[in-house]
Amino acid sequence: MERRKDRRIKMNRDSFVTKKNSKKKFGRIIDISRDGLAFYYLHSVSIPGNYSIEFGIWLQEKNLFLPNIIANTISDTEVEYHNPYKQIPLRRRSIQFCNLSFDQTEQLHSACSSFLPEKRYEPEQTHFHFHPL
Repeated sequence: MERRKDRRIKMNRDSFVTKKNSKKKFGRIIDISRDGLAFYYLHSVSIPGNYSIEFGIWLQEKNLFLPNIIANTISDTEVEYHNPYKQIPLRRRSIQFCNLSFDQTEQLHSACSSFLPEKRYEPEQTHFHFHPL
């Protein structure tokens, strides 16, 4: 069952969750939408266990860094993966953005749109038509 309102966009391996004010990576973004994202991280990383988290988003491919993002945790689960040692569990956390600034919202929406494979032109809805002379 899809819980996000917007389409999820699969991310490449060059998209990260970082410390809130730096590009120090602590997770790899799996997918993103305009409302939230999901990422993998190692259980050894110190992420607050409560449901609110502050972090940065670094999309290297787009040369975009968004610091000071606040989000609520929707889920945080251990992931099965092929590691013969399994000493450090891999986890998946899904989060929903909270109180994004206007600039953060615009940059995030622009970045998400640029990752979509199809570009559709949707004309503005008006009650009049423009006729060229």
